[in-house]
Amino acid sequence: MRAIILTFLMCLLFTASASAQRALTGTVTDAKGEPLYGVTVSVKNGKGTAVTDLNGKYSISIDNDNTVLVFRYVGMEPYQVAVKNQSTMNVKMKEQTT
Repeated sequence: MRAIILTFLMCLLFTASASAQRALTGTVTDAKGEPLYGVTVSVKNGKGTAVTDLNGKYSISIDNDNTVLVFRYVGMEPYQVAVKNQSTMNVKMKEQTT
C-alpha cells in the first residue's frame, strides 16, 4: 500500500513540474536603442500576452522552452523569436519599409 501511495505522489509531482510556467522578461527598443512603449508581446499559437511599459520592459509567462514569442508595434516589422532556455530576452525592432 505504501508503494502505491508513493508511486502516486511521484506521478503527481512529475505532472505538476512538467506543466509549470515560468516568467520571461526583457526590454524592447527601436533601432536607436530607445525603449518602445505599448509593444504587444504574445505567445505564438498559444495563450499569453503582455504589453511593454514606459521603459520598454515586459514580463510574460511561458509554458516551455519551445515557445515562440511575437512582438508587434505600429510602424515596426513584426518580430518572432524562439525562447529556448533564456530567462531574459531583449529585442530591437526594425521600422517597416513598406
